[in-house]
Amino acid sequence: MKAVFHAMFGSLLIAMISSFFVASLVTQYWYAGDVVASVKLLVLQGFFWLIPILVVTGLLGLSLAKHRQGRVIEGKKKRMLWILLICIAILFPTAYTLSNMAKKGEFDLLYFLVQTVEYVFDFIALALLGLNFRDGVQLVAIQAAAPGDKINE
Repeated sequence: MKAVFHAMFGSLLIAMISSFFVASLVTQYWYAGDVVASVKLLVLQGFFWLIPILVVTGLLGLSLAKHRQGRVIEGKKKRMLWILLICIAILFPTAYTLSNMAKKGEFDLLYFLVQTVEYVFDFIALALLGLNFRDGVQLVAIQAAAPGDKINE
C-alpha cells in the first residue's frame, strides 16, 4: 500500500509543478496583469500543499527503500534531496517574490529575471521527478520479476 501512495503522491507532484509552470507561462504571455497576479497567488498557495506532499513522498520512498540497496535506490534518494532543496530554497521564494511583485504590478526587468529562474528550476525539478518516476517503474518491474530479492540494480 505504501508503494501505491508513493506513486500517487509522486505523480501528484509532477502534475502540480507542471500546472504551476504551464499556468505561469500561459498567463504571463497572454493575459493582463491582474490575471497574472491571481495565478501567481494561486501558485504561491499551491506550495503550502506541494511541500508537505513532497516530504510525505520522500518519507514513503525512504520507508520503501529501507531494505533495498543499489544504484537505482541511491539515485532516487539523491534526486529526491535535490528536488526538496530546489522546491524549498528556490521555487518557494521565487513564487513568493513573483506573487508580491505581480500584486503590485511590478512587471519590470527584475520580475522577468526572477520568472526566468523559476522556469529553469521548474524544468529541473520536473526532469528530476521524471527520472525518479522512471526508476520507480523499473524497481516495480524488478520486484515483480524476483519478489523477495534485494534489488541490486
